[in-house]
Amino acid sequence: MASIASYHSKDGNNSFLGLRQNARGNLEIVYDQGQDHQVFRVAGQIQQLDVIDAMCRALTERRIVPALMAELSRKQIKVTQVAA
Repeated sequence: MASIASYHSKDGNNSFLGLRQNARGNLEIVYDQGQDHQVFRVAGQIQQLDVIDAMCRALTERRIVPALMAELSRKQIKVTQVAA
């Protein structure tokens, strides 16, 4: 899998969001915070910069995953959770 972008929260809670391309060429967003690990597959053709912007905005919030989902929805980017 190829990593495209990765970011850590700056508030000290060790949250991580990454954007990667899986073996089939699909984009996936990876969230990790200690024991909480989730992977979301991005649906359709999208601009990678829109996903990266949503990830960066979500990392400024206390509840990162709900903030990420809200940002992706606002940008009309659909995702499906593929791992938890």
